[in-house]
Amino acid sequence: MMIGSCRLSQRGKKVRIPATMTSTLRMKRKLLCLGPWMAIAAAAQSYHPLPAEVSCGHSGRSRIYASCAELACGSDSSAVQVGVDVLAFVLQTDPQRSVAAPQEGFSLEPPPTREPYDKFAPVWRTPPMPVAGPIVVQSQAPGGTKLSIRLSAPLLSGPRYRRLDASTLEISLPGARWLPNEFEAPKAGYVEEVRAEQGGSELRLIFRLSRPMGVQMGESPGEVHLSLIKPAVGDGRLASKIVVVDAGHGGSDPGARSPDGSVREKDLTLSIATLISDRLTTEGATVILTRKSDVRIALKERSEIANRNGADFFLSVHINSSQVPGKSTGGITFYHAQDPIGRLLADCIQAEIAKVSKLPNMGTWSDTRIYDSGFAVLRYATMPAVLIEMGFINHAGDRARMLTKDFQTAVASAIVKGLRVYLGDAKPQE
Repeated sequence: MMIGSCRLSQRGKKVRIPATMTSTLRMKRKLLCLGPWMAIAAAAQSYHPLPAEVSCGHSGRSRIYASCAELACGSDSSAVQVGVDVLAFVLQTDPQRSVAAPQEGFSLEPPPTREPYDKFAPVWRTPPMPVAGPIVVQSQAPGGTKLSIRLSAPLLSGPRYRRLDASTLEISLPGARWLPNEFEAPKAGYVEEVRAEQGGSELRLIFRLSRPMGVQMGESPGEVHLSLIKPAVGDGRLASKIVVVDAGHGGSDPGARSPDGSVREKDLTLSIATLISDRLTTEGATVILTRKSDVRIALKERSEIANRNGADFFLSVHINSSQVPGKSTGGITFYHAQDPIGRLLADCIQAEIAKVSKLPNMGTWSDTRIYDSGFAVLRYATMPAVLIEMGFINHAGDRARMLTKDFQTAVASAIVKGLRVYLGDAKPQE
């Protein structure tokens, strides 16, 4: 019998456990020194039934076993989790059972050492800090630019990006550092400037672009891939574009309502959508409203109206609501799934709305954060499409602000300005 404890962690079905002691198990009246890794693995088996993989370390070494199912533990064996990552265990072998033949690579022999096992503590090594750079231009064409950021080691977590404004990207590389002598701004058509900023354990690369671009980013061994995608904007002028403006809900579907029921989403969305239409018409765009009155339209039909008319943009206007009244406040613009062009359009529009709404800016979200398949009106649209949640109808402050004429006219103008920024027909600072 053996009594002891070990630290463990579980990732999916994998159990990784550092061993800190020598153990002995009596089996068929014969004393076998199985080594710390095997005994601890047996303990892990009693707590994590049939783990797919068990990794036990000893004196800086590590051995991985496909399964611990072959270990013949008696019925009195037990293990109890006594801490977040601490397992206390009692192992007792069953003399009537035997251990099955070990799998390939499995050894009952202890690792060679000149000292008893328990005199060596596990060796934990901190992973090396990756060095980033240089930035290499992989390809460039009228439709976009592909770059790679070289890495000397894997990042602590995945790279991410955000827009500081429509034409400025901030790429974050967790755990990385930059070597000044490796820095060289890439010579690419849409990249005007790159600078590096070291913020604690995170490296930030700031890309200033010549115009707003869609972004796709991924990581592979040794590098981060960055694709800058130029949206198809035609002549770059709003005056030549067809825009479908969708006022959410309507008819028998009131949408979200205020706690007392006096304010309905369908009324607010129609009012704001009409103002957006008027503003777009003034700019010379061709505008199609999915509804002009209090009628209900199927979700897919709203997108199909845009598809049939060859629209350049689809804008769906909504008012949000939270499960707990008064808990959430602010505006969000949604794009579909991981569409880089949809996200670019959402970023441009939400940035302009945030300047005038006087409500908190909740940013831009993928619609898959709400539903796995996203929103139907965005999923079925074949052109750049966004769904704009202006604010929360069951938040008193948001509701009071959204009911004002100042708010409605300001956000309508901001949405049009966001479209122009996306097209390259206006600068964010204008």
